[in-house]
Amino acid sequence: MYSSLERPLPKEDLEELARLKLKEALIESKLALEYLDKGIVRNAAGKAFQAWKALISALIALNFDRLSKGLSEEQKEWLKEKGILAPTSKLIPLSLMLEEKADLDGITHATSTALDLHDYQYNGPDPDLIFSKYTEPESAKESAKLLIKTSLEYVEKYKDLLDEEGKKVLEELKKALNTNA
Repeated sequence: MYSSLERPLPKEDLEELARLKLKEALIESKLALEYLDKGIVRNAAGKAFQAWKALISALIALNFDRLSKGLSEEQKEWLKEKGILAPTSKLIPLSLMLEEKADLDGITHATSTALDLHDYQYNGPDPDLIFSKYTEPESAKESAKLLIKTSLEYVEKYKDLLDEEGKKVLEELKKALNTNA
């Protein structure tokens, strides 16, 4: 399952890109849960963020036609070349676009949580709330679990794009989340 992520992304084949990004979301979610089980919360937060970022990329690929409607040629080109890979600095605008044009409610809120976890990964708990929105690991851990759960709910909607191994991992992760809840 991991080896599929070690090759160039097929930007011209949006469905294949979406497949790979959904698989990446599963892999990152699995690693996040493993880190959480070991008490490695900062790394788990980073993996939950990476899972969400991969999911956003998949959602952009799957909804590219809807998202590109009404855009200038320059904007379409940016979306196809760069936006489709969900750059961290553009996650909020891309999420807003997914909500508005692809009717994916709640994406922006979850993206905000993902970005908060990204900050936590680098800065750790911050009692002053300057560098991180989390003052202690437990709340970051719970946010990571919720973000993983949300990621898996979206992957579930597109599970027909997964191979058998991906579908099996999805079920294992859902079960693990319910066990650890």
